[in-house]
Amino acid sequence: MNTKGKSDSRSLVPEKAGVFSLWQEIVAMFFHPAIIGYLSTLSLINRFRSFAHPDMIHWEAPYSGERILLLALYQRGRLRADTVRMLEAAKAEGLYILATNTLKLNSPKQYEDLIDCYTERYNFGRDFGSYKQAFTYIFARGWQETCPRLMMLNDSVFFSEKRMPAFLKKMMADDFEILGSTENYEINFHLGSFCIAIGAPVLQNPKFYKYWKRFKLTDLRTKVIDRGEMGLSKVLAKCASDPTQMRALFDSASFARAVRDADPMTLDKIVSLSRKSTLTPAKRFVLADQLDSIEDEFLHDFLSDRETKLEHGSLEPLIKNKVLLSSYTHLEELVSKQLMDRSNEACEAIRSAVVAGLIDSFRQHSQIHQNAALLVMMGLPIVKLDGLFRGIFNVMDVNLIIDQLDDAEAEELKNILYSRPFGGDVLIGWKRSAFLRGLI
Repeated sequence: MNTKGKSDSRSLVPEKAGVFSLWQEIVAMFFHPAIIGYLSTLSLINRFRSFAHPDMIHWEAPYSGERILLLALYQRGRLRADTVRMLEAAKAEGLYILATNTLKLNSPKQYEDLIDCYTERYNFGRDFGSYKQAFTYIFARGWQETCPRLMMLNDSVFFSEKRMPAFLKKMMADDFEILGSTENYEINFHLGSFCIAIGAPVLQNPKFYKYWKRFKLTDLRTKVIDRGEMGLSKVLAKCASDPTQMRALFDSASFARAVRDADPMTLDKIVSLSRKSTLTPAKRFVLADQLDSIEDEFLHDFLSDRETKLEHGSLEPLIKNKVLLSSYTHLEELVSKQLMDRSNEACEAIRSAVVAGLIDSFRQHSQIHQNAALLVMMGLPIVKLDGLFRGIFNVMDVNLIIDQLDDAEAEELKNILYSRPFGGDVLIGWKRSAFLRGLI
């Protein structure tokens, strides 16, 4: 994968592993405007180059009012194996597949049975350039008037075969006018634009048409995020018949329900799958960090009598020593022993603090990055491929994800992720400065 082809959230700007010295910070701040100017110039040059490379439509099968999968690709030579498996699942679901690729395939015709309309275009505008091309194509033919539902998808994610059929059925059902796969709480709430399903009332809304007609392409990552990632969600919200018609399939509410109803064994599993990387400022769940909350909730809410509080003691020794906790059940056992209380009230205080901590960390930043292994456990069939590069994954996080996949898929995903090591370690000069500020 190439950063030039995709857009991601600025929430994934590393803070620790790529820390500058004071002198480096001063130099970086001095050159920051120059870097933005340089990237803006490159984008402008690429815009002019795109005029000399018209879109090439390789084939178009007749459209008969099917639900549409609009797929933005960035793949050279041949399609990735996971992409092929996803396309097979989409065809089994009866979707009309409209794919736009910003690179060239050696023998595109070999995929004619899997792709109904295939276009290759010059690589300008990142994934939203391909989205705009495809929507312009659809509007020109009037397909939005008969299309019951459309799903936007791009290949900045890995596709898991086992979970894909159920996922497609849920995304392409008519329960909601707008359904994203996951949410993003960075800067402003928005749906992850790598996967959003849209119903007919929205497709036919003049505001939706105007958004794409007026959308100005750029290669600047931050502008694509503002105009595309967040701008699209704003327009979709305006197009929805009411606020309840726009949500994410794997949203905070569904996770909260799952974790509140979880038994101790399931809580152990959820805790074990929480993100391990410390390379980004995104808040992560750490069991030991819940000790303060447990003490506050137990001593203040459950034990209102001062003498009873004194009898039970305090968690201060555990808090000060930063006890290494292996699981939720280990935490419950250790805290109960320290407080000399195994009552239902004590257990409930411990559980309440842990559940609240899990929900709070789940809602931070870009959820598909923040909760990658958890979401796979919940049934999400996609994994962001820039996780290691952005520093939101470390090797432990990668292992938590691939351990849930079949052997062949695990090997494919591991190879892709490891091919893009953490940018804060491998980039140098102005590129490293730009990366640490979310510009590339």
